[in-house]
Formats: sequence, C-alpha cells, structure tokens
Amino acid sequence: MVIFTYPMFSVWKNLNGDSCYNYMKTTITPLLEQNPDWHFIVVWPKKTKGHQWVYTEDGFFKNPQIIRIPMEIPTRKMDMVTNWPSNYWRKVFKQFVPDVIWNHSVESTALFRSLLSTFSSRPPIISQHHYVIHESLPYPSAYMESIRFLQLGSMLGDYNLFNSDHCRKMLQDNIDEMLNKDYFDKNFKGEVLKFSVIPDDFPKPEPIKDKIRIIYNHRLQDYKHFFTTFDLLHEIWNEGLTNFEVIVTNPDKGNFGKLHKYPFVKAWSADDRDEYLDLLKTGHLNITNSSHETFCLSALESLAMGQILVAPNSVTFPELVPDNYKYLFDTKKQQKEILVDLLSKPETFETERKGIMDSTRKQFSIHKLTEGYERVFKQFNECDLGKHRERTQKAIQGVLKDFNGFVDYDTLQTYFQRKHNLGPQSTPRFKLKKMLNNAGCEDYFKGGFQQGLIIK
Repeated sequence: MVIFTYPMFSVWKNLNGDSCYNYMKTTITPLLEQNPDWHFIVVWPKKTKGHQWVYTEDGFFKNPQIIRIPMEIPTRKMDMVTNWPSNYWRKVFKQFVPDVIWNHSVESTALFRSLLSTFSSRPPIISQHHYVIHESLPYPSAYMESIRFLQLGSMLGDYNLFNSDHCRKMLQDNIDEMLNKDYFDKNFKGEVLKFSVIPDDFPKPEPIKDKIRIIYNHRLQDYKHFFTTFDLLHEIWNEGLTNFEVIVTNPDKGNFGKLHKYPFVKAWSADDRDEYLDLLKTGHLNITNSSHETFCLSALESLAMGQILVAPNSVTFPELVPDNYKYLFDTKKQQKEILVDLLSKPETFETERKGIMDSTRKQFSIHKLTEGYERVFKQFNECDLGKHRERTQKAIQGVLKDFNGFVDYDTLQTYFQRKHNLGPQSTPRFKLKKMLNNAGCEDYFKGGFQQGLIIK
C-alpha cells in the first residue's frame, strides 16, 4: 500500500519539535515495522529564499519506505492551510499513484477532491483533524471565518479522523451553526481515533527531591490563559507556600519575556525531544487553564510520567485522566484549593504517581493508535473495481506475460493504449495500479522517487 501524506506544519524554526511531524513519526514508524510492504510519501518543506524551515536529521527518513517530496510551503500557518498550487499537485499525482491520501491539512480536502474529480476512480481521502477553529478560541473570529468554512469542506472527503471526542464535538458545533445539519449527517463519515502516542519505551519518572517541580510544557498563547495560571501560583507563593518552581519548556517564544516577574519561573529550552523528555521526567505537577483544545499532548505526556494534572473540567481534559480523577476544577476557587492542598502535602505526588502513570500508559498506548490506523488504511485500500471488460482482462494478462521486473506507469499506460486500445480515461493510473495490485504486482520505488510495479 502507498499512503500519500500531506502534513500541516506550524513550527518552522524547529521542525523536529513540530507536533504534526512528531505525530507522523510516532505513528508511521511502527506502522512500517508491522507492514514492511507499505510506503509513505511525505510532502516536505523545500528550501527557499527568505525564511528557512529548520530540521535536524533524526533518522526518521533513513527508512527507504518513506519518500520525501519537496514543496514550497509558507512558514505562516494560515498561509499554509490556504496554499493550493494546483499545477504542483497535478505534477505530483502524475508522478505518484497512492492508494490513500492521508490529509492533515483538512482545509484542503475539498480541493484534493476537485483536483481528482475528473478521474473515473481515485484514491480515497482521509482527513486528520488536529485542530478546529471554534468559538472557544479567544481571538476575533472574523478573520478566521474563511478557515472555518474550509474545514467544513472535509465532509467531501471519504473519511474523517479526530484526536478526541471534544475535537469531533467542536466541528459538530460549527456544522450546526453554519450548514444544513440533515445533509451533513447523511454524508459525513468518520470516527474518533484518540491521540494514543505513548510508546513502550517511554521514560520512567525521576522526580527531583528537594522541591516540587511544575513543568509548564504548554504553548504561551492566549487560549491557554497562561497569565491566569501564573498569577494564581504567584498568589499562593505570596501566601507563604514557596516550595515549588515552574520550568517553562518553550522560553524561545515571545510571550516568555512577560513571565520574568514571577520569582519561581525558570527557563529550559530543549535542543531535541530526548532532552525534553529528560526534563519532563523530573517533574511532579502540570497545570493549565486552557479553554480550547483538540487533545493536549503536553498534558498527556505529563500524565504518562505519573504527574498530577490540574486542569479545567472541560474541553479534552476529562478524556485524558483516569477514572475517578479528583484534580480537575470548575472554578478558580477550586483550582486554588487543589493546588494549596497538593503543595502542602507533597507526599501526595508519590502516592498518586504509579496509578496515574499505569492508567495513562495503558489507555493511551501507541499500539491502540497504530491498530486503528492499520484498520482504517486497510479498509480504504480495498477497492471494488467491478467486473473487468474482456479487453481489460486481456490487457492485465498481457502485462503479466510481456513484462518482468520493475515497470513504471508511463510504460504501463502506453502498453494499455497501444496494444489494447485502452486510453488514460478508461484506465487512469489509480485504476491501473489497483488492477495490477490485485493481480499480484507489488509497489516499488526505483531510485527512491520513480514509482512503478514489480511484475512477476
């Protein structure tokens, strides 16, 4: 199977730390271990003048089953999700013939569909919802209205995957507000495939001993309400509970300068993910006041370290925590009471750690996610082409007889047209691929880029 992957990147200064990159790396690596005959084609930022995407090779692309193809990608997130160079895409889909399109930029779903609409058969489009533009965001909504509408175009794809129940609910809120609900319910297909990304070798916790360490590994953005978090901690500090420190893991962001006034704040900028995890395992506590999430990986990773998460009893947090969890709050008063109690009784972190850690690692094991993707990809790899015409059957048998070894799609289409009078409209490349795959021909990439089939 060949899976074409279109990412949605947002951290141009450090692609290694980008959440979409790490999501792909975390899922694709075990999927290829379990399915050695699969290939992933990944669109990758092309080096251009001006802003440069920064990436340090970390071994992910050493796997020959992962093919990177260059594309000029804007560094601004909104520009990326509205960027649609149709001539580029037409060249790409002439060169590559995927079985499935795994689209992480859901705003492009309808455009992929329109691009491929002239084909009598086409690869199914699976849209991956990592975020939703929703009224819960604390930004003026007017300039994002176009993005909201584009996200609703994901209904024109074949399947939609959501990171959480809350993510699915936010899109449903937009549907109810902006579209004909009955039409959408009739045509929309998808499921929640939770962001279960905790690997078997996830590090064990090693909390420091001399004080309570709070790891603030969240973005310093308005919807996180980070000032609410730090002001509350400052209030507790001024009341005499000073046995804690807060490590901010993304001090390179502009808003970090506003946190210098808090005496308990320290900065730690990790160079890579291993260094970040080495820091994370030293913590006891994670706090957030976020009002908008589609999952919150930072909270999950802290829970997987056995840390106590103090967060709102809303958005995605109830989905992340173990059953009968008592550290989610509904009001600021409750949040302060929880924090004061924890900071006054530091032994609580020790007694809660193993239960939180074991529950999180079991519930969000990477195996659950990869099993889900394996099921979905295999489901959409199945293609009923119906009964072939006699001429088409003869052409397939002719390929198996006349060719041996690697054959590219240009050669195959020319053979079908000249020898059997079957042109590109009656046998487009996707249909040609599926027919010959079904006849036992295997996918192969010659020189890493030229896609074709091994005829046996």
